[in-house]
Amino acid sequence: MSGRILMTDGVDLKELAVDRTSASVKSGSGGMKLVSRYLIPVGIIAGFVAVVGWSLKDYFVSTISVEVIKVSTESTGATVSGKALFRASGWVEPRPTPIRVAALAEGVVEQLLVVEDQEIKANQPVVTLIKEDAQLELESAQAAVKVAAAETRSATAVLAAARTDFEQPVKLRAELATADSQLAAIETRLSNLPFEIITARANSTFATEDFQSKKDAGDVIPAIELKEAEAKATTAKTKLQELENQTPLLENEREALRQRVSALETKLELNNDAKRVLAEAEANQAATMARETQANVKLAEGELKLKRMTVVAPSDGRVLKLMVSPGSHLSGGPGHQGVHDGGVAITMYDPAKLQVRADVRFQDVPRVFLNQEVLLESDVLLEPVKGRVMYLNPEADIQKNILEVKVEVLNPPGILKPQMLMNITFLSSNEAGSENTGSITRIFVPDELVIREQDGTFIWVADVSTNTAVRQRIVTSSQTSGEEIEVTDGLNISSRIIVSPPSDLTDGTRVSIK
Repeated sequence: MSGRILMTDGVDLKELAVDRTSASVKSGSGGMKLVSRYLIPVGIIAGFVAVVGWSLKDYFVSTISVEVIKVSTESTGATVSGKALFRASGWVEPRPTPIRVAALAEGVVEQLLVVEDQEIKANQPVVTLIKEDAQLELESAQAAVKVAAAETRSATAVLAAARTDFEQPVKLRAELATADSQLAAIETRLSNLPFEIITARANSTFATEDFQSKKDAGDVIPAIELKEAEAKATTAKTKLQELENQTPLLENEREALRQRVSALETKLELNNDAKRVLAEAEANQAATMARETQANVKLAEGELKLKRMTVVAPSDGRVLKLMVSPGSHLSGGPGHQGVHDGGVAITMYDPAKLQVRADVRFQDVPRVFLNQEVLLESDVLLEPVKGRVMYLNPEADIQKNILEVKVEVLNPPGILKPQMLMNITFLSSNEAGSENTGSITRIFVPDELVIREQDGTFIWVADVSTNTAVRQRIVTSSQTSGEEIEVTDGLNISSRIIVSPPSDLTDGTRVSIK
């Protein structure tokens, strides 16, 4: 045999023998075969099992069965510029403020001539006050005017006389003329006195000599003649002495009269008394004229007060509120701002000038700008009304976390009244300037499902994409539709509201929708 073992069927058995020399080389590739033959298939199978298990987890995890409803929607067509940014609620106010019709005079209300919401015209009477006291004051003022006018006429007459005396001082001139005449008489007397003394001396000498001669004659001359001669001599002597004594007296009197004449001339030149009287007359006339003016002012006040016993509307408008009733006391004057004003009879407003005070949340304030176009909606309106942002309130409300925005109502319909609640949709600006006809969708939910707490307003919503319950924060407005309330933020038309949520329901709980 040539070293090969042959079987009878012709098979070479040597080929079936194992080559031991290459065993170590083959053992190195065995590990790779283990990974490829076992681990990879096992990993693939495990991943498949995991995917299948995750997809079937809902069948193994416990869920809460809930009933859901769709939100109610209402679409409002309107021609607007731009798209809706956000919504807010607010109420209607007179623009810029209510008109306070005040009684300008104090009094007691006699009669109300208008009712609330009545349309009134400018200068139309709205309230009458009891006017008897005002009528008496007017009559007293009229009498005072007559007295003052009479005093003025009297003062004017006195002034005219004083001015005449000042311009033509007749009295002083008469006194001066009298003094001059007296001085002239004295001077004449003094000039004649020497001659009278000579005559008196001659008469005295003659009478003395006659008496002496008769005395010397003795008994020839009757005693009676002697006595008569003696008397004549004594009289002549006395007359002479009198004339001689008059000279210094007359000279003193002349000096006095000269001084008086000089004083009267000075007085006439200065005329101080007439000046003083004239000044006093002028002052008295001015005072009486001032008193007459005061009396006329009092008369005008009395007429005005009587006129103000009827309170009239300052402008066209509509009565907002009656502030008084018959028998009420009105203090009159400007009064004080506040809930109650003692001088205000009624408040009114102009229906063509209305505004809306919108409560805008802080997060929406950056999207508000001046002259921004808004849409105003209310249950009383058949269609939305356009508005325009006038200004933002300079002070925020930290309790409600809102900022008040004043919106002008453009062409307000007559049905709008102050304090009506409104929904305000703020629109973006349309740069192209074109108008787009779109619809504003309003969302409503049952009011009984809304949870109102101190930290916010919530509602349970079913997330159909994850089959979980979500405690959704929402913002509601004052608008209602039957038993439903409008939600302005937090929901959309695809939201599903959980009806009668279980007490143990928590945020994120898995739910199954019936």
